[in-house]
Amino acid sequence: MKNHIQRDLPWIIPLSLGLGAGLSSVQPGNWLIGWLGFSFLLLLSFVLLTIATKWAGAGSLDEPLKELRYKKILAWMVALAFLLRFAGGVTTYLVLPVYGYVEDEDQSAGFAYTDAHRRDAQAWDLASSENSVLECIAISRLTHIVH
Repeated sequence: MKNHIQRDLPWIIPLSLGLGAGLSSVQPGNWLIGWLGFSFLLLLSFVLLTIATKWAGAGSLDEPLKELRYKKILAWMVALAFLLRFAGGVTTYLVLPVYGYVEDEDQSAGFAYTDAHRRDAQAWDLASSENSVLECIAISRLTHIVH
């Protein structure tokens, strides 16, 4: 399996770095940190998808040509599913603030769900506070006990 991943790294690494750069350029904030984060997550995703695709396509069929054809079909299906999911997520992120309901605070912020918007705001508040992570957890537990 290790050799299979090494064989796929020449397309995985540039694709991860390129998509990471594209995603980082549409995000606010530090471009370099965003690029590194997106690239790492995409690299990990592509490696795991490659491993899963090769594992799922490793069934034994009698004819080698049929086996190759089925493996290619599976690889194209996985690639298409990833591409559609990726494009849908990026499109939703970019389009909701512009074409979403103006009155809806969640959609104006680029979120499809209220819970995701609340959790993101809470995480941002905790990250930008001067408290340590352990203090933030203790504070959040106390507020849940009181309510």
